[in-house]
Amino acid sequence: MNRLQSLAKRQCATFDTSTEDRCLLDCQCVFFGQSGGRCRYFEEGVLPTDPKLERAYRIERGLADGKEDVCRKCSSPFERKSNRQIYCTGCGVEAARKARNKRARKYRESNALNGGK
Repeated sequence: MNRLQSLAKRQCATFDTSTEDRCLLDCQCVFFGQSGGRCRYFEEGVLPTDPKLERAYRIERGLADGKEDVCRKCSSPFERKSNRQIYCTGCGVEAARKARNKRARKYRESNALNGGK
């Protein structure tokens, strides 16, 4: 939510910087109040400037069209590079390292049981 507030303060043309939480559309900014409502202007005009935040926002609010994929480890949205990808880039590197270590451990154990042959 802090990233949404920061984006609203910096780039939303209807945000009133003199009052900290007011919208120039004569209402309280939905990102600073407790209402949890939606601001159509912000969703269509400001949010697309940060695609990663936009995907996270749409998934959180249930507005995603199903094309966004979510990392199985950290639950952050990411764009798939292949149809089998289940982790974001950062978590994928870590998962590959763990899988590689597991394979190596299993290989070493099987060789130790066979007398190192």
